[in-house]
Amino acid sequence: MESQKDVILSNAMLLQNVDTEKFFRKCREYAREFSLELYKGVNSKEKFLKRVNYYFDYIKNLNNDGNLQDNSYNSRFNKRKVFSYRETLRRVIIRSFYLFHSIKHSKEDENLSKVGEDSFEKLKADRFSLEMSDHIAILEIICLKAHNDKSNLIRLHVKNFELLQSRELLCKEIYNLIDSGRWYFPIVNFMLTDKRNFPFVNSPLLFEKLAFFGPIHAKSLEEIVELKDGKFFDDTIKVLRQLRSYMENVDLFKKFYKKNISRDFKRGNFNVFKHNVRNLFTKLKRTNDVKEPLPRDTAIIQLGRHVKMCYRKKMIDNYYLNDVAYIIICQHPSLKRTFENLLLKEKDFKELERWKSIHIDNDPFPRYFPLEDKINDDLYAENSNYLSLPSNITVKICLSNDEITEAITAINEANEKGFTIVGFDCEWSPFCVNQNVSLIQVSLNNTCFIIDASYGDHELVVKLGLQPKGDIVELLKTFYNVDALCCPTHTCCLTEVIKRFNIANSNIFNNDSNVEQVGNIEFIIPHWKDFFNQFNSNENSKKNKDNDNENIHQNNEDISLDNDKIQDDNILDIENVSQDKKSIKEKETKKENEKEKLTDAKKFDMAISCTGLSKLCKLILGKELEKTEQCSVWDRRPLRISQIRYAALDAEASRMIFLKLEEWGKELNIDVEKIVLDCPKFTLRRSKFFSVDF
Repeated sequence: MESQKDVILSNAMLLQNVDTEKFFRKCREYAREFSLELYKGVNSKEKFLKRVNYYFDYIKNLNNDGNLQDNSYNSRFNKRKVFSYRETLRRVIIRSFYLFHSIKHSKEDENLSKVGEDSFEKLKADRFSLEMSDHIAILEIICLKAHNDKSNLIRLHVKNFELLQSRELLCKEIYNLIDSGRWYFPIVNFMLTDKRNFPFVNSPLLFEKLAFFGPIHAKSLEEIVELKDGKFFDDTIKVLRQLRSYMENVDLFKKFYKKNISRDFKRGNFNVFKHNVRNLFTKLKRTNDVKEPLPRDTAIIQLGRHVKMCYRKKMIDNYYLNDVAYIIICQHPSLKRTFENLLLKEKDFKELERWKSIHIDNDPFPRYFPLEDKINDDLYAENSNYLSLPSNITVKICLSNDEITEAITAINEANEKGFTIVGFDCEWSPFCVNQNVSLIQVSLNNTCFIIDASYGDHELVVKLGLQPKGDIVELLKTFYNVDALCCPTHTCCLTEVIKRFNIANSNIFNNDSNVEQVGNIEFIIPHWKDFFNQFNSNENSKKNKDNDNENIHQNNEDISLDNDKIQDDNILDIENVSQDKKSIKEKETKKENEKEKLTDAKKFDMAISCTGLSKLCKLILGKELEKTEQCSVWDRRPLRISQIRYAALDAEASRMIFLKLEEWGKELNIDVEKIVLDCPKFTLRRSKFFSVDF
């Protein structure tokens, strides 16, 4: 019987010396060999689970000394996750756990044979299966032995195993775990926040218990309720009212806590509970539009991240960096010294002296910034690599009531005249909690209005009634009572317009006879396949660079326009092996059939559907949008010229694309206006909780 001591002695050095870059960048040979060595001698699920448990204990006791480097990466939506050495090793354990098991259960012997002839027969002989309950045991180990990375590890483990994609069985096993009295916030939180679990959430009582341990994700609750019947909603309201009664009566709270949580009551439990419930009610009722400072830890991470973006990656300039630093330091004045030390480390003595002279007032969200703009910056500056704002476009900044009224008048007049293409966008700043829309950009008839939604008159802004499409969800967070935002009648998706333009009958393309042909785009942009293949190649290269140490085996959403490539990217391989061979075969057959049916027209639709505005500009206008200012401090006044340029272009670019389509339409005898009018409309539902008392 192997002991914990034996495991640690034989594998500690191996674990500490893992090359995480090779391991997580999908150097498969290295990852396979490492995983086999790490779980060497394991021939039963009991040993398998015990080995994982041992490794988690070992990692927990490691000293995070100078020899152990931190690993970090940037994720989507401009957040940064910093993984300590222990967290990195825990991800290695979970990932190698999966690789070891999948090698043993590979459907093809040639994959197994790569590990060496000597161990080939032994590996086959030592195969063992993992039941759903065994996976739950792994999730329990994660909850008991991990730290702040529990939720990430749970999602990693669930994503790895094909068996766990049967969410109905997984949720059933989680319910069994809860019924047994073993309550783990990360597991229940995973169940109630992952959309694939939502159909199998059969009672709102889970949310009641969740509030005793951590925050409840309001959006997830709303989405689950939308999937269910009226009874589920009524039961949810009862739960919310019960939560309010606990929040208002500490004796009731104590009684419920002792009965259902089976833990000793502490005053801190009640305070956490009240905070969680208040926060939930606020989000469900859309009652809190007051900005709050970023958590201090997040603020520190953002400072460090933007310093790196400025000085190491050269992605932003000092003007952008100073804005970010100023808004963060105003929220946490003690971080001024931290930022100055970062500047000192980068040897930027000029900026350091500037910051030593800057006084920080007692205002966490100042309107006016004491920071100068770039000298001689030009709103219409030409750029050889990126789209420039056309010189015939007038930009009007609407801050005062009179200026906002002017924008309203222009929109109303355009509406009365008939068909007018309006470009629309909005911006918001990511550097606070409860951030609402900061700017609304409306571009029409060669004028772009940039409307101040942060400091302008909200009643006047509401009167715009634009029926927008682009950022409508974000607008609803700020203007939740505007009916026009829920039922837009004059909006369409630019992507849908392009797709319909492509297959419209023209003087060079007949939709009825040219079944195999892609459409009009083939004649206008004959290199479209090369464009999307090159685009995906660049994106994948960037992903690999950004995710050197990333944990998750991700679903590939990129569109390849080569049939063989489509097959290779989607077919199940050594890292996607199911325990159910019949299921694998069925999936492979289905994917093969789908590959055969994929015409050029369908490929174009798939590619264009996954393409953002910047790449659409590149495809149709020849240059892409410069996105540096996208996540800048949009609440600062006055806006910098580069911010104004980006905001105006973000709205005007849609019009520019339409005008180009209209130009092509005249050549091809295509009525682009009719295409726009025929595009499907959409509606958004308000939350059911908005008008109900609880």
